[in-house]
Amino acid sequence: MTTYRTNQSSGKTCAHQGCNSPTSRPDHPLCRQHFHAAQYGLINKCSRCENFKPTKLPLCGDCFIGAPKAAGGLKPAEGNQDKNTPGIARHKYAVESSPVWEAGDASATEFYVYILRLTGGRFYIGQTRELPERLSEHRDGRVASTKDRSPSLVWFTELPSREEAAKLEFELKQMRDRDERAIRRMIVRFQSLVRELDKD
Repeated sequence: MTTYRTNQSSGKTCAHQGCNSPTSRPDHPLCRQHFHAAQYGLINKCSRCENFKPTKLPLCGDCFIGAPKAAGGLKPAEGNQDKNTPGIARHKYAVESSPVWEAGDASATEFYVYILRLTGGRFYIGQTRELPERLSEHRDGRVASTKDRSPSLVWFTELPSREEAAKLEFELKQMRDRDERAIRRMIVRFQSLVRELDKD
């Protein structure tokens, strides 16, 4: 596997959408974290722009939200804009949001999108700034959507901003309802890579 040496003097920022980390090599467009994600096939280039995005998604968040419906994107409905997530309309895919989060979000650099498997094999998709605490709320029945449905964490990823987490949450909810098997493939691949961490 290619080694990735830090080179803070590259002067470029990572090409993964929403990541502001410097590229660690002058000859590669990604930061160290996203460089390794690309090597494992977890991210690739958006077919419409130069941003990188999760491999299983058809477009990056910006292109997806701005794409015509025929291309799989969403045009926000007039007067139905979600003020917490610019470009995303309120409908059955509305993302989790709360005004209470804003103060903590200002100083946070890590946000998580996660998938829970529920009783009956259905999937719950959410995003949060504090993953362990949010999982505890799910397990204790504090979240109406997962209460009494034995939620278990099966997938998660880290993003640098609430906006990026909200966009990915939106995209994964659409993917779940359009092609649930794609979500299952993503989970199986993620879990197989996690198991590799135990190996030398």
